[in-house]
Parts: sequence; structure tokens; C-alpha cells
Amino acid sequence: MKEVRIFDFLLDKKHSKAVAYEFGNKTFSFNEIYNLTIKTANILLSKGIKPKDNIALLFDNSPEFILSVLASDFLCLRIIPINTKLSKEQTLQILEELKPKFLLTNLSIQLTSTYTELIHLDLETIREGYLKQVDIKKCSPDEPFLISTTSGSTSKPKPIVLSTSTKIKRAFETVIDLYKVKDEDVLIVSTPMYHTLGFRLSLIPIYSGCKAVIIEKFEPQDWLYTVSIKKVSLSILVSSQIRSILPYIRKGEYDLSSLRCLVSSSSSLSGVEKEEILNLLSCDFHEMYGTSETSTVSDINLREFRAKIESVGYPLKNVEVAIIDEQGNRLKPKEVGEIAVKTPLIFSGYLNMEQETKRAFLGDYFLTGDLGYMDEDGFLYYKGRKKFLYKVGAINVFPEDVESVILSYNGIKECAVVGVQEGGETKLIAFYSAEDEIRESELRKFCFQKLASYQVPYRFIQLEELPKNHVGKIDRRALEVYLLGVSKND
Repeated sequence: MKEVRIFDFLLDKKHSKAVAYEFGNKTFSFNEIYNLTIKTANILLSKGIKPKDNIALLFDNSPEFILSVLASDFLCLRIIPINTKLSKEQTLQILEELKPKFLLTNLSIQLTSTYTELIHLDLETIREGYLKQVDIKKCSPDEPFLISTTSGSTSKPKPIVLSTSTKIKRAFETVIDLYKVKDEDVLIVSTPMYHTLGFRLSLIPIYSGCKAVIIEKFEPQDWLYTVSIKKVSLSILVSSQIRSILPYIRKGEYDLSSLRCLVSSSSSLSGVEKEEILNLLSCDFHEMYGTSETSTVSDINLREFRAKIESVGYPLKNVEVAIIDEQGNRLKPKEVGEIAVKTPLIFSGYLNMEQETKRAFLGDYFLTGDLGYMDEDGFLYYKGRKKFLYKVGAINVFPEDVESVILSYNGIKECAVVGVQEGGETKLIAFYSAEDEIRESELRKFCFQKLASYQVPYRFIQLEELPKNHVGKIDRRALEVYLLGVSKND
């Protein structure tokens, strides 16, 4: 691929009247997106924004988010998308730490920051802008473009730096080429665009010419209705979102025949859940594994490799995976160790965290902090986060093994197992949500039938809903905080 920037792909489509995006009842052609991008760029220049400035973006899924990203690429800016679900104090803390010169938003907020000027940017204002294109000096696509953050589901989020060229390569190698995206495809974007997955998906139309239907936030029935009505052909969801749509798919209330490919990302689904999806839907169903730092590492079409139902896939082209022990030695097939990844899609580093970046690598291999193993055929199997490997007695317990069993109990919707120290011993606590009330004694009896005694949780706590982070992953840190609160009240 020649050295290009994101805006160059839009430039090639600036005369196209084909629909690029749908937001609710609004549609935008590629020609309209081009014109609005130029107007957005002119507005930013009029505010004193200059090439290579750092700017923060505070938008929910919206046309303004996409236009700000495209205009920023055109102007050679460096962007920092911010989670809109954060509190005002948390947002101000990010601004104080990263010090962007400007914050663009269409939200009704008031923020006073020492370093950052607030710019309200809404679609109506953009439409009234000037269309004349200014000449901007080309900047290298290898320069920093996106400063994003890790999901933060197991630790404090870390800011990661990605270049324009890496973002473009990730879009092609982990979506367009991998899932054979054509201009006739209809993609749905339902994860937050301020996160790396939603960000990547939102720009796929600019690269490929397909159409993207954008929904502001994921709701199971809204997603199903949109797929049915808009004839969506491709969707990438996090596993908890797929789990949440399963009850409705079982009832057959929605026509999902337009789907040709559904992808599960984030934490993996259980084998039972994957089998059910394959039986209920006729489309290709993929499981993938990756991290914010590495992008997609492995992928598997489970309809094609049903015998590998528990796997998270085979490494992508040009990606190497090693399973290593605590000393950095490579392990044999079926031996569990840390997943280390060598990939051309690697991030540029953690922002202003040189030592943290160095510690994250073993040679050219990024240390994911995830545990897993590879089989004799080279397929990868995910076992869980390294920091959530618990020793009960003297035996290692993987929470995912316990969660998989609990999730197979009729009526359980979601589950997460965490370990706590009590009396010098590690005890497992299972959190779950269910369609109706399920007694702890029933779940304990079921677990004793399916698990070794040391794997059976000490306590079972039913919640109305398990806490999630902004991507939709279960927030284990929040559950640990919940337990601390319970113990204090006790």
C-alpha cells in the first residue's frame, strides 16, 4: 500500500453520491462527507488550530465525531478521543495529564482547564461553514495521529499512540481484507467510536466504499431491529453484546438473514454459546483475539473450523504468537503461559511512559498479560488475564473455566468470577445476573457436579446487571471494589 493518509481515501470518493453513513433518519453521501470535512477543517483553522496540535474529541457516536476525525487527519492534527461516560472530574484529569490544546464536543458541558480551550462543534454549525479547500502541507503517515486508551477492564487505562499508517493497515488487515468487505456491504457500528474498535469500524466506509449504519449506543433490541431493517451484512460485537442478543435470537423475532458475517471480539464466548450461535444463524461466525496495543492477533471462522470451537483463532498473516513462561522460555503445544505477540500492527508506545513501554516487550514480542496455549495445529486458546489467575490451595484456577460452567446453567445471562483474600487463603466469588432469581444453593450444587471442588466458588452473588466498561466488557475492577464495600459494611 502506498504512503497515504485517511483523507486521501475520501478524496478519491469526493464526487460519489453513494450513501456512506446513516445516523438514525439522516444519510450522508461520500460527497457530503467530503464537503462537510472541508468545512470542519476551515472552522478548526479559524479557531487557531495548527498542524500537529493535540486536540481532544468528546463525542458520542455521531456525524460530528467522524467529521472531526477526517478534518484532523486533513490538518495533520493528533487526536485524543475521550470516553463520554466519564465524570467531569475524570475528563478534567485526562485533560490535565495529556494537555491537548483544544477540546471539540457537541455535548452541553462546561469545562475549565488550564491547558485546553473548549470548542462546541455541532452539525448545524459545520453546515454553515466555508467550503473552500485550503492547501495543507503533507505530513508523514508514520507520525502520531491517534492517542487512545486501553479498555481498563482489569487495570488503570493507559494512553497508547498509533500512527496514521498503522490505523490504515489495521483497517485493511483486520477488517476489510479479513472479512472481505465490498462496497455493497452494510456495516453496523454499535460500539463507542471513542474506543479503538468503534473508531476503526467507523472509518471502514472511507476506505472501502461500503455503507455504515451508526447507532448511538448498543441496546440488544435496537441492534437486532437495525440489522433487520437496514439489511446489515457485517457486524463486530464484543462477546457480552452477543450474549445479550441470544435470548431474542432464540425467539426468532427478527429477520437476520442479511447478515453474512458476525464477529465476536473482546473476551471469548463459551463453546456452548458459540455452538448455539452457529445453530441459530446461517452466516459465518468468527471469534477473534487481540488487544488495543496489537490490534487483531488471531481469527477463526467457526463455521469452517467447528472442531476448534474453543479456539480464538489462527494468527493473522505476518503475525507471530509465542506462549512463554515466567522466564521468557517458549512453551510446547497445550502448555499454558503468557501470550506474546509480534505484529506489524503494533502500537507506537504508551504516551509519556517510556519505561512502561519497554517493560511491555520481550524483544520484538509484546507481552499481552493474557494467558493461553496453542494446539499442535497452531490455533490459539485464551485462558484469561494473567493477573486473574488464582491459586486456590496450591492449584491454579482460571476464572473463565468456572464462568463457562455457570453460564451453562439455565437462565444465567452473564457471570464473572473474582478471587479475594480471606484468612490468608484465596476464595472465589461468583457474580452473576439471571432472568429470574436463582438460589445460591442451586448454583453451588450444579457447580459441584461440573467442576473440581477447588473450582467451586465460595460465594455466589446475584446482581441485576454486572458492571461494564465503555466497550461493554465486564468490569472486574468494579466487582473488586464492590466486594471491598460489602466487607466494610459487614
